[in-house]
Amino acid sequence: MAKDELEWQQRNTKREIDVLMDDIRGLKQAIADKNKPLEVAETRSENRTYRPRVELCRDAPHDGLIEEKNVLQKTVSSLVDKHNTADDALNQLKQTINRIDEDIAIKSDSLELDETCMTKRQKLLLVSHKV
Repeated sequence: MAKDELEWQQRNTKREIDVLMDDIRGLKQAIADKNKPLEVAETRSENRTYRPRVELCRDAPHDGLIEEKNVLQKTVSSLVDKHNTADDALNQLKQTINRIDEDIAIKSDSLELDETCMTKRQKLLLVSHKV
């Protein structure tokens, strides 16, 4: 039946929303986990750049800090992109679930109307057979 199909779609969509929300929470946590090391790398790099009475030099530790900072920035950027994509998908799923809910309500109303009509029709048929 069409209503059963819609209810199946509704259950599956709700499961997908739950999974996606877990993924989003994981992405938010991963972003937060990467921000602290990024701040540390930026602070170390800045402290090294502005050391008092030391000439600016580009040695292996300096290059390592720059590389670490760049890798962390790319990682955070990638995680933010994934988070944004997941948010967009979540919004689409929420729109889908709203549409399915509306369709189920319409189907339920239609079925209720059909039952009412069939009941009245049966009564009319009984009355017409008695006459």
